[in-house]
Amino acid sequence: MLKPELQDWPPLLARGVAGLVAASGLGLLAYGRGERLTVPRELFGRLGLSAAINVVAWMGFTGLSLRWLTVPEGSLLAYSMPIWAVWSCSPCRGRRRR
Repeated sequence: MLKPELQDWPPLLARGVAGLVAASGLGLLAYGRGERLTVPRELFGRLGLSAAINVVAWMGFTGLSLRWLTVPEGSLLAYSMPIWAVWSCSPCRGRRRR
């Protein structure tokens, strides 16, 4: 569904608009349910870093990758990403792979 958009829009704009629409929808849902969206001050830095990495790495690179990959290749990478993330970060955490 994103591939046709990329023919008319730049990749980061397409993903940015999708992110803003999704965030607005979730914000309205939380407001409608009476939930608070405040974050404790001590977590601002960690949340900001995590959000920036998520938005740039996931949304940005996913949009850019659709310029060079076919849809099946992109889907395979996207859905296998949790496996690659665990596999690649295990040495950083000092754990052995089985």
